[in-house]
Amino acid sequence: MIVMLLEPSSPFSKIIQQTLERIIRNQELERIIRNWTNQKLERSKIIRFQRNRESVASNSVPAKPLKTFQNGGLFISLFQASQDHLRPQVRVLMAITKTTGYSCQFDNGATVPGKLYQFNENHGKQLKVYYLNCLPPKDVLLENIENITIIHDSVPILKKVIVPILKKAIVPISYKIQDEQNMTNFKQTFAICVPFLFGDKYTGKHLVEFIEMNRLLGVEQISIYADDSMNADVKRVMNGYAKEGLLEVIPFSLPFNDSNIWSYGQLLTITDCILRHTGRTEFVALHDLDEYAIPKSLNPNDPPPNRLTLLPQLFSNKQIATLRLNVHYFMPDEKGLPITINSQQRIDYADNQATKCVVRPHYIYAQGIHSTFGPIQKPYSTGYGDEKQMILFHYKEKELAMERIEGRIGKTRASKMAEDKYFMNHFSNFSQIFTEKCNQFAL
Repeated sequence: MIVMLLEPSSPFSKIIQQTLERIIRNQELERIIRNWTNQKLERSKIIRFQRNRESVASNSVPAKPLKTFQNGGLFISLFQASQDHLRPQVRVLMAITKTTGYSCQFDNGATVPGKLYQFNENHGKQLKVYYLNCLPPKDVLLENIENITIIHDSVPILKKVIVPILKKAIVPISYKIQDEQNMTNFKQTFAICVPFLFGDKYTGKHLVEFIEMNRLLGVEQISIYADDSMNADVKRVMNGYAKEGLLEVIPFSLPFNDSNIWSYGQLLTITDCILRHTGRTEFVALHDLDEYAIPKSLNPNDPPPNRLTLLPQLFSNKQIATLRLNVHYFMPDEKGLPITINSQQRIDYADNQATKCVVRPHYIYAQGIHSTFGPIQKPYSTGYGDEKQMILFHYKEKELAMERIEGRIGKTRASKMAEDKYFMNHFSNFSQIFTEKCNQFAL
Protein backbone atom coordinates (compact mmCIF):
# COMPACT_ATOMS: atom_id res chain seq x y z
CA MET A 1 0.00 0.00 0.00
CA ILE A 2 1.45 3.36 -1.03
CA VAL A 3 0.68 6.37 1.12
CA MET A 4 2.19 9.80 0.47
CA LEU A 5 1.75 12.98 2.46
CA LEU A 6 2.14 16.21 0.46
CA GLU A 7 1.68 19.83 1.31
CA PRO A 8 -1.22 21.33 -0.67
CA SER A 9 1.11 24.01 -2.08
CA SER A 10 3.53 21.49 -3.60
CA PRO A 11 3.81 21.96 -7.41
CA PHE A 12 4.10 18.20 -7.79
CA SER A 13 0.96 17.45 -5.80
CA LYS A 14 -1.39 17.04 -8.74
CA ILE A 15 1.10 15.05 -10.85
CA ILE A 16 1.93 12.66 -8.02
CA GLN A 17 -1.74 12.20 -7.15
CA GLN A 18 -2.58 11.23 -10.75
CA THR A 19 0.39 8.88 -10.89
CA LEU A 20 -0.64 7.29 -7.60
CA GLU A 21 -4.15 6.67 -8.87
CA ARG A 22 -2.80 5.00 -12.03
CA ILE A 23 -0.53 2.78 -9.97
CA ILE A 24 -3.37 1.70 -7.72
CA ARG A 25 -5.36 0.67 -10.77
CA ASN A 26 -2.43 -1.30 -12.09
CA GLN A 27 -3.16 -5.04 -12.27
CA GLU A 28 0.13 -6.03 -10.65
CA LEU A 29 -0.57 -3.88 -7.59
CA GLU A 30 -4.08 -5.27 -7.54
CA ARG A 31 -2.61 -8.78 -7.35
CA ILE A 32 -0.29 -7.75 -4.51
CA ILE A 33 -3.15 -6.16 -2.58
CA ARG A 34 -5.31 -9.24 -3.05
CA ASN A 35 -2.61 -11.62 -1.86
CA TRP A 36 -1.74 -9.43 1.11
CA THR A 37 -5.40 -9.07 2.10
CA ASN A 38 -6.11 -12.78 1.85
CA GLN A 39 -3.05 -13.62 3.93
CA LYS A 40 -4.15 -11.13 6.56
CA LEU A 41 -7.63 -12.64 6.62
CA GLU A 42 -6.26 -16.16 6.95
CA ARG A 43 -4.19 -15.09 9.95
CA SER A 44 -7.05 -13.14 11.44
CA LYS A 45 -8.76 -14.51 14.52
CA ILE A 46 -11.85 -12.38 14.04
CA ILE A 47 -13.98 -15.27 12.90
CA ARG A 48 -17.16 -15.20 14.92
CA PHE A 49 -19.82 -16.99 12.93
CA GLN A 50 -19.53 -20.77 12.56
CA ARG A 51 -22.28 -23.06 11.32
CA ASN A 52 -22.92 -26.54 12.62
CA ARG A 53 -21.23 -28.70 9.97
CA GLU A 54 -23.07 -31.82 11.09
CA SER A 55 -26.46 -30.33 10.30
CA VAL A 56 -26.40 -28.30 7.10
CA ALA A 57 -29.58 -27.29 5.29
CA SER A 58 -30.56 -29.47 2.36
CA ASN A 59 -30.10 -26.57 -0.04
CA SER A 60 -26.70 -25.42 1.21
CA VAL A 61 -23.09 -26.12 0.38
CA PRO A 62 -20.74 -26.99 3.27
CA ALA A 63 -20.45 -24.10 5.70
CA LYS A 64 -17.25 -22.10 6.04
CA PRO A 65 -16.08 -19.36 8.40
CA LEU A 66 -17.04 -15.85 7.35
CA LYS A 67 -15.17 -12.58 7.48
CA THR A 68 -15.12 -9.42 9.55
CA PHE A 69 -12.77 -6.53 8.96
CA GLN A 70 -12.31 -2.83 9.48
CA ASN A 71 -11.55 -0.42 6.66
CA GLY A 72 -10.12 2.73 8.18
CA GLY A 73 -12.72 3.85 10.71
CA LEU A 74 -15.44 1.74 9.10
CA PHE A 75 -16.66 -1.63 10.32
CA ILE A 76 -17.78 -4.30 7.90
CA SER A 77 -19.02 -7.75 8.89
CA LEU A 78 -19.82 -10.28 6.16
CA PHE A 79 -22.03 -13.12 7.38
CA GLN A 80 -22.90 -15.24 4.36
CA ALA A 81 -23.54 -15.28 0.63
CA SER A 82 -26.31 -17.00 -1.32
CA GLN A 83 -26.95 -17.84 -4.94
CA ASP A 84 -30.32 -16.29 -5.80
CA HIS A 85 -31.62 -18.04 -8.92
CA LEU A 86 -34.79 -15.93 -8.95
CA ARG A 87 -33.08 -12.73 -10.17
CA PRO A 88 -30.29 -14.08 -10.72
CA GLN A 89 -27.69 -12.60 -8.39
CA VAL A 90 -25.55 -13.28 -5.35
CA ARG A 91 -26.83 -11.90 -2.05
CA VAL A 92 -24.32 -11.11 0.68
CA LEU A 93 -25.65 -10.57 4.21
CA MET A 94 -23.76 -7.73 5.91
CA ALA A 95 -23.70 -5.59 9.04
CA ILE A 96 -22.08 -2.29 8.10
CA THR A 97 -21.54 1.30 9.16
CA LYS A 98 -20.91 2.72 5.68
CA THR A 99 -23.27 2.46 2.72
CA THR A 100 -21.02 3.39 -0.20
CA GLY A 101 -17.96 1.99 -1.91
CA TYR A 102 -18.91 -1.70 -2.28
CA SER A 103 -18.24 -3.85 -5.32
CA CYS A 104 -18.29 -7.56 -6.11
CA GLN A 105 -15.52 -9.49 -7.83
CA PHE A 106 -16.04 -12.86 -9.49
CA ASP A 107 -13.52 -15.64 -10.06
CA ASN A 108 -12.77 -14.48 -13.62
CA GLY A 109 -11.68 -11.10 -12.27
CA ALA A 110 -14.79 -9.23 -13.40
CA THR A 111 -15.88 -6.57 -10.92
CA VAL A 112 -19.36 -5.04 -10.71
CA PRO A 113 -20.86 -2.43 -8.38
CA GLY A 114 -22.83 -3.91 -5.49
CA LYS A 115 -26.39 -2.74 -4.85
CA LEU A 116 -27.41 -2.41 -1.20
CA TYR A 117 -30.82 -3.35 0.21
CA GLN A 118 -31.46 -2.11 3.75
CA PHE A 119 -33.45 -4.28 6.15
CA ASN A 120 -36.17 -2.69 8.24
CA GLU A 121 -35.94 -2.75 12.04
CA ASN A 122 -32.38 -1.39 12.22
CA HIS A 123 -33.79 1.39 14.43
CA GLY A 124 -30.99 3.89 14.04
CA LYS A 125 -28.23 1.66 15.38
CA GLN A 126 -24.63 2.23 14.31
CA LEU A 127 -24.38 -1.15 12.60
CA LYS A 128 -27.19 -1.84 10.16
CA VAL A 129 -28.11 -5.04 8.36
CA TYR A 130 -28.07 -5.03 4.56
CA TYR A 131 -28.03 -7.34 1.60
CA LEU A 132 -25.34 -6.51 -0.94
CA ASN A 133 -26.75 -7.74 -4.26
CA CYS A 134 -24.18 -8.69 -6.89
CA LEU A 135 -25.35 -9.22 -10.47
CA PRO A 136 -22.87 -11.48 -12.29
CA PRO A 137 -21.72 -10.53 -15.81
CA LYS A 138 -23.15 -12.48 -18.73
CA ASP A 139 -20.11 -14.74 -19.06
CA VAL A 140 -20.37 -15.93 -15.42
CA LEU A 141 -22.87 -18.70 -14.67
CA LEU A 142 -24.57 -18.22 -11.33
CA GLU A 143 -24.63 -21.93 -10.53
CA ASN A 144 -20.83 -22.11 -10.92
CA ILE A 145 -20.12 -19.41 -8.33
CA GLU A 146 -18.72 -20.92 -5.14
CA ASN A 147 -17.15 -17.77 -3.66
CA ILE A 148 -17.47 -14.05 -4.18
CA THR A 149 -14.96 -11.36 -3.31
CA ILE A 150 -16.41 -8.27 -1.67
CA ILE A 151 -14.36 -5.12 -2.12
CA HIS A 152 -14.74 -1.96 -0.10
CA ASP A 153 -13.03 1.18 -1.31
CA SER A 154 -12.87 3.99 1.23
CA VAL A 155 -11.32 7.28 0.20
CA PRO A 156 -9.75 9.18 3.10
CA ILE A 157 -8.15 12.53 2.30
CA LEU A 158 -4.65 13.03 3.66
CA LYS A 159 -3.38 16.60 3.24
CA LYS A 160 -5.91 16.97 0.38
CA VAL A 161 -4.41 13.99 -1.46
CA ILE A 162 -6.90 11.21 -2.22
CA VAL A 163 -5.47 7.83 -1.20
CA PRO A 164 -7.88 4.95 -1.85
CA ILE A 165 -7.76 2.12 0.68
CA LEU A 166 -8.94 -1.21 -0.70
CA LYS A 167 -10.07 -4.02 1.57
CA LYS A 168 -11.28 -7.36 0.31
CA ALA A 169 -12.83 -10.49 1.71
CA ILE A 170 -13.65 -13.76 -0.01
CA VAL A 171 -17.10 -14.94 1.09
CA PRO A 172 -18.17 -18.54 0.36
CA ILE A 173 -21.61 -19.35 -0.99
CA SER A 174 -23.61 -20.87 1.88
CA TYR A 175 -27.01 -21.31 0.23
CA LYS A 176 -28.38 -21.89 -3.25
CA ILE A 177 -31.88 -20.47 -3.59
CA GLN A 178 -33.88 -22.10 -6.37
CA ASP A 179 -37.09 -20.96 -8.04
CA GLU A 180 -39.78 -21.20 -5.37
CA GLN A 181 -42.30 -22.59 -7.86
CA ASN A 182 -40.13 -25.68 -8.21
CA MET A 183 -40.18 -26.30 -4.46
CA THR A 184 -43.09 -28.68 -4.01
CA ASN A 185 -41.61 -31.51 -1.96
CA PHE A 186 -40.31 -30.68 1.51
CA LYS A 187 -38.62 -32.94 4.03
CA GLN A 188 -40.48 -31.18 6.84
CA THR A 189 -43.81 -29.44 7.22
CA PHE A 190 -43.03 -27.21 10.20
CA ALA A 191 -39.99 -25.97 12.09
CA ILE A 192 -39.25 -23.24 14.64
CA CYS A 193 -36.34 -20.80 14.55
CA VAL A 194 -35.18 -19.32 17.86
CA PRO A 195 -33.07 -16.32 16.75
CA PHE A 196 -30.48 -16.06 19.52
CA LEU A 197 -29.94 -17.69 22.91
CA PHE A 198 -27.22 -16.42 25.21
CA GLY A 199 -26.41 -15.55 28.82
CA ASP A 200 -28.11 -16.95 31.91
CA LYS A 201 -31.77 -15.93 31.44
CA TYR A 202 -32.85 -19.48 30.61
CA THR A 203 -32.07 -22.72 32.39
CA GLY A 204 -31.96 -26.28 31.16
CA LYS A 205 -35.50 -26.74 32.47
CA HIS A 206 -36.77 -23.81 30.39
CA LEU A 207 -35.35 -25.47 27.30
CA VAL A 208 -36.89 -28.84 28.19
CA GLU A 209 -40.31 -27.24 28.58
CA PHE A 210 -40.00 -25.35 25.30
CA ILE A 211 -38.98 -28.41 23.31
CA GLU A 212 -41.39 -30.90 24.88
CA MET A 213 -44.43 -28.62 24.72
CA ASN A 214 -43.70 -27.76 21.10
CA ARG A 215 -43.36 -31.45 20.39
CA LEU A 216 -46.92 -31.92 21.67
CA LEU A 217 -48.20 -28.93 19.69
CA GLY A 218 -46.57 -30.30 16.54
CA VAL A 219 -43.08 -29.56 15.22
CA GLU A 220 -40.45 -31.52 13.31
CA GLN A 221 -37.35 -29.47 14.00
CA ILE A 222 -36.26 -26.57 16.19
CA SER A 223 -33.27 -24.48 15.09
CA ILE A 224 -31.61 -22.45 17.85
CA TYR A 225 -28.78 -19.96 17.45
CA ALA A 226 -26.65 -19.90 20.59
CA ASP A 227 -23.29 -18.65 21.77
CA ASP A 228 -20.89 -20.30 24.20
CA SER A 229 -22.12 -18.34 27.22
CA MET A 230 -24.90 -20.84 27.97
CA ASN A 231 -24.52 -22.73 31.24
CA ALA A 232 -23.61 -26.41 31.45
CA ASP A 233 -27.21 -27.58 32.02
CA VAL A 234 -28.47 -25.81 28.89
CA LYS A 235 -25.61 -27.22 26.83
CA ARG A 236 -26.31 -30.74 28.12
CA VAL A 237 -29.99 -30.45 27.18
CA MET A 238 -29.07 -29.06 23.76
CA ASN A 239 -26.69 -31.93 23.09
CA GLY A 240 -29.32 -34.47 24.07
CA TYR A 241 -32.02 -33.12 21.78
CA ALA A 242 -29.49 -32.55 18.99
CA LYS A 243 -28.51 -36.24 19.10
CA GLU A 244 -32.20 -37.09 18.90
CA GLY A 245 -32.47 -34.97 15.74
CA LEU A 246 -35.24 -32.69 16.98
CA LEU A 247 -32.92 -29.80 17.79
CA GLU A 248 -30.45 -28.08 15.48
CA VAL A 249 -27.94 -25.88 17.32
CA ILE A 250 -26.13 -23.25 15.23
CA PRO A 251 -23.20 -21.62 17.07
CA PHE A 252 -23.34 -17.85 16.71
CA SER A 253 -21.73 -14.83 18.28
CA LEU A 254 -21.40 -11.22 17.23
CA PRO A 255 -17.95 -9.96 16.22
CA PHE A 256 -18.76 -6.55 17.70
CA ASN A 257 -20.44 -5.02 20.73
CA ASP A 258 -24.10 -6.07 20.73
CA SER A 259 -25.17 -2.55 21.75
CA ASN A 260 -24.17 -1.37 18.26
CA ILE A 261 -26.84 -3.43 16.50
CA TRP A 262 -30.58 -3.80 17.06
CA SER A 263 -31.85 -6.64 19.27
CA TYR A 264 -28.55 -8.56 19.48
CA GLY A 265 -28.36 -9.01 15.73
CA GLN A 266 -31.55 -11.05 15.38
CA LEU A 267 -32.00 -9.86 11.79
CA LEU A 268 -28.85 -11.81 10.94
CA THR A 269 -29.92 -15.08 12.54
CA ILE A 270 -33.51 -14.79 11.31
CA THR A 271 -32.24 -14.30 7.76
CA ASP A 272 -29.87 -17.23 8.03
CA CYS A 273 -32.56 -19.49 9.47
CA ILE A 274 -34.98 -18.68 6.67
CA LEU A 275 -32.32 -19.49 4.07
CA ARG A 276 -31.32 -22.60 6.02
CA HIS A 277 -34.89 -23.93 5.86
CA THR A 278 -35.63 -22.87 2.28
CA GLY A 279 -36.24 -26.07 0.35
CA ARG A 280 -36.10 -28.12 3.55
CA THR A 281 -39.19 -26.96 5.49
CA GLU A 282 -42.53 -25.71 4.18
CA PHE A 283 -43.48 -23.48 7.13
CA VAL A 284 -41.26 -21.85 9.75
CA ALA A 285 -42.20 -19.94 12.92
CA LEU A 286 -39.81 -17.26 14.18
CA HIS A 287 -40.01 -16.57 17.91
CA ASP A 288 -38.19 -16.68 21.23
CA LEU A 289 -37.97 -19.30 23.98
CA ASP A 290 -40.70 -17.64 26.07
CA GLU A 291 -43.22 -17.73 23.20
CA TYR A 292 -45.48 -20.43 21.75
CA ALA A 293 -47.47 -20.51 18.50
CA ILE A 294 -50.84 -21.82 19.70
CA PRO A 295 -53.19 -23.81 17.45
CA LYS A 296 -56.89 -23.52 18.19
CA SER A 297 -60.04 -25.33 17.18
CA LEU A 298 -62.94 -23.30 15.82
CA ASN A 299 -65.16 -25.39 18.08
CA PRO A 300 -64.05 -24.59 21.66
CA ASN A 301 -65.26 -28.02 22.79
CA ASP A 302 -62.86 -29.82 20.46
CA PRO A 303 -59.17 -30.42 21.22
CA PRO A 304 -56.77 -28.15 19.33
CA PRO A 305 -55.48 -29.44 16.01
CA ASN A 306 -51.86 -30.41 15.59
CA ARG A 307 -49.87 -27.67 13.88
CA LEU A 308 -48.56 -30.11 11.27
CA THR A 309 -52.10 -30.48 9.93
CA LEU A 310 -53.38 -26.97 10.73
CA LEU A 311 -50.67 -24.94 8.99
CA PRO A 312 -51.27 -26.35 5.49
CA GLN A 313 -54.91 -25.33 5.94
CA LEU A 314 -54.03 -21.81 7.10
CA PHE A 315 -51.70 -21.44 4.10
CA SER A 316 -54.08 -23.04 1.60
CA ASN A 317 -53.95 -19.82 -0.44
CA LYS A 318 -50.69 -20.30 -2.34
CA GLN A 319 -50.09 -16.55 -2.52
CA ILE A 320 -49.69 -16.18 1.27
CA ALA A 321 -46.06 -15.73 2.26
CA THR A 322 -46.52 -14.81 5.93
CA LEU A 323 -49.07 -14.99 8.71
CA ARG A 324 -48.47 -12.52 11.53
CA LEU A 325 -49.65 -13.94 14.86
CA ASN A 326 -51.30 -11.60 17.36
CA VAL A 327 -49.92 -11.88 20.88
CA HIS A 328 -51.48 -12.71 24.25
CA TYR A 329 -49.24 -11.73 27.17
CA PHE A 330 -49.25 -14.21 30.05
CA MET A 331 -47.96 -13.34 33.50
CA PRO A 332 -45.41 -15.91 34.78
CA ASP A 333 -46.83 -17.52 37.92
CA GLU A 334 -44.81 -17.65 41.14
CA LYS A 335 -45.16 -21.44 41.09
CA GLY A 336 -42.50 -21.45 38.41
CA LEU A 337 -42.03 -24.15 35.81
CA PRO A 338 -43.63 -25.53 33.80
CA ILE A 339 -44.70 -22.00 32.98
CA THR A 340 -47.23 -23.13 30.39
CA ILE A 341 -49.23 -25.11 32.95
CA ASN A 342 -48.84 -22.86 36.00
CA SER A 343 -49.40 -19.46 34.36
CA GLN A 344 -53.08 -18.89 33.61
CA GLN A 345 -53.46 -15.11 33.87
CA ARG A 346 -53.01 -12.93 30.81
CA ILE A 347 -53.78 -9.40 29.69
CA ASP A 348 -57.22 -9.30 28.10
CA TYR A 349 -55.94 -7.90 24.84
CA ALA A 350 -54.31 -9.29 21.70
CA ASP A 351 -51.32 -7.22 20.57
CA ASN A 352 -51.33 -6.82 16.78
CA GLN A 353 -48.08 -4.84 16.50
CA ALA A 354 -45.32 -6.77 18.30
CA THR A 355 -46.39 -9.85 16.35
CA LYS A 356 -44.34 -12.91 15.48
CA CYS A 357 -44.52 -14.66 12.13
CA VAL A 358 -45.04 -18.02 10.53
CA VAL A 359 -43.63 -17.93 7.01
CA ARG A 360 -43.06 -19.94 3.89
CA PRO A 361 -39.27 -19.52 3.88
CA HIS A 362 -39.03 -20.00 0.11
CA TYR A 363 -41.29 -16.95 -0.38
CA ILE A 364 -39.22 -14.59 1.79
CA TYR A 365 -36.57 -12.13 0.64
CA ALA A 366 -36.22 -10.03 3.81
CA GLN A 367 -37.75 -10.80 7.21
CA GLY A 368 -37.92 -8.73 10.37
CA ILE A 369 -38.45 -9.68 13.99
CA HIS A 370 -42.13 -8.72 13.96
CA SER A 371 -43.13 -8.71 10.28
CA THR A 372 -42.09 -9.58 6.75
CA PHE A 373 -40.95 -6.58 4.75
CA GLY A 374 -39.84 -8.34 1.59
CA PRO A 375 -41.61 -11.28 -0.08
CA ILE A 376 -39.48 -12.43 -2.99
CA GLN A 377 -41.90 -11.08 -5.59
CA LYS A 378 -45.51 -10.28 -6.38
CA PRO A 379 -48.19 -11.58 -6.02
CA TYR A 380 -47.05 -13.06 -2.70
CA SER A 381 -48.50 -11.25 0.28
CA THR A 382 -48.34 -11.00 4.05
CA GLY A 383 -51.26 -10.78 6.44
CA TYR A 384 -52.56 -11.50 9.91
CA GLY A 385 -53.52 -14.96 11.04
CA ASP A 386 -57.00 -15.55 12.41
CA GLU A 387 -56.48 -15.50 16.19
CA LYS A 388 -59.39 -17.92 16.52
CA GLN A 389 -57.17 -20.51 14.81
CA MET A 390 -53.63 -19.53 15.81
CA ILE A 391 -52.19 -16.98 18.22
CA LEU A 392 -48.92 -16.43 20.05
CA PHE A 393 -48.60 -16.83 23.82
CA HIS A 394 -45.79 -14.67 25.23
CA TYR A 395 -44.78 -15.18 28.88
CA LYS A 396 -43.65 -11.76 30.06
CA GLU A 397 -43.54 -9.83 33.33
CA LYS A 398 -46.75 -7.84 33.76
CA GLU A 399 -45.09 -4.43 34.02
CA LEU A 400 -43.05 -5.00 30.86
CA ALA A 401 -46.04 -6.31 28.94
CA MET A 402 -48.21 -3.39 30.00
CA GLU A 403 -45.48 -0.93 29.10
CA ARG A 404 -45.41 -2.35 25.59
CA ILE A 405 -49.11 -1.85 24.88
CA GLU A 406 -50.53 0.82 27.21
CA GLY A 407 -49.37 3.63 24.95
CA ARG A 408 -51.78 2.30 22.32
CA ILE A 409 -54.75 1.14 24.37
CA GLY A 410 -54.43 3.03 27.65
CA LYS A 411 -53.31 1.89 31.09
CA THR A 412 -56.78 0.87 32.28
CA ARG A 413 -57.38 -1.53 29.43
CA ALA A 414 -53.80 -2.80 29.50
CA SER A 415 -54.20 -3.76 33.16
CA LYS A 416 -57.38 -5.76 32.59
CA MET A 417 -56.70 -9.45 33.15
CA ALA A 418 -58.34 -12.66 31.96
CA GLU A 419 -58.02 -16.31 32.96
CA ASP A 420 -56.85 -18.67 30.24
CA LYS A 421 -56.37 -22.40 30.94
CA TYR A 422 -55.49 -23.47 27.41
CA PHE A 423 -52.55 -25.67 28.40
CA MET A 424 -54.15 -27.03 31.55
CA ASN A 425 -57.30 -27.97 29.65
CA HIS A 426 -55.58 -29.66 26.72
CA PHE A 427 -52.23 -30.89 28.08
CA SER A 428 -52.97 -31.68 31.72
CA ASN A 429 -50.41 -34.52 31.74
CA PHE A 430 -47.57 -32.24 30.69
CA SER A 431 -46.23 -31.70 34.21
CA GLN A 432 -45.45 -35.41 34.40
CA ILE A 433 -43.75 -35.38 30.98
CA PHE A 434 -41.75 -32.32 32.00
CA THR A 435 -40.61 -33.82 35.31
CA GLU A 436 -39.56 -37.12 33.76
CA LYS A 437 -37.59 -35.41 31.04
CA CYS A 438 -35.84 -33.09 33.49
CA ASN A 439 -34.87 -36.12 35.56
CA GLN A 440 -33.37 -37.76 32.47
CA PHE A 441 -31.12 -34.73 32.07
CA ALA A 442 -30.32 -34.66 35.82
CA LEU A 443 -31.81 -31.17 36.17
